[in-house]
Amino acid sequence: MTELFIYTPTSIEIIINNLYKFTNLEHLHLYDNAMKEIRGLDILVNLQILNLNYNQISEIKGLDNLVNLQILNLNYNQISEIKGLYNLVNLEELKNLTNLKKLNIFITPNII
Repeated sequence: MTELFIYTPTSIEIIINNLYKFTNLEHLHLYDNAMKEIRGLDILVNLQILNLNYNQISEIKGLDNLVNLQILNLNYNQISEIKGLYNLVNLEELKNLTNLKKLNIFITPNII
């Protein structure tokens, strides 16, 4: 399986704790799951697209190991801080961070 859609806020903890079974995932959609933090995704090193729209995430962290990530969707969250994206050299798109208050980008030679 390379793509997984999860819309089940009542059991998101069970899903997160069992993601180790899906290490070949390339696309993961965890939208509208009342997630308050990003965790448990660091083992999904093949992930290319991560959709975390419509959650309650305030801080982006825990994505350092997702070196193949190309698209990160975070629409309709409460993002106020981003940390640790400097290892994501393949990240092409970071979408709609309308509530973003702080963005630190280290080692970004391609940014003009």
